[in-house]
Amino acid sequence: MSETTGYEKDKCQVRVSPKCRKTEAGYQRRQQYAQQGPWLDACEACARVPYEQPAQFQQKESEEANAAF
Repeated sequence: MSETTGYEKDKCQVRVSPKCRKTEAGYQRRQQYAQQGPWLDACEACARVPYEQPAQFQQKESEEANAAF
């Protein structure tokens, strides 16, 4: 019988990547937006998914694009 520490390995809680298979978590991230917590355990595939832009910045960029024309 092998010895155990009594702790299970942390698994990915974010699940934002289609490649996520509830694998071991070695990273932390939020499900949306990068600015503040709560931070969740994440696998590498989920940690690499880019964060979406907050709506106020998306709108600002579209206004700037329209002003240029």
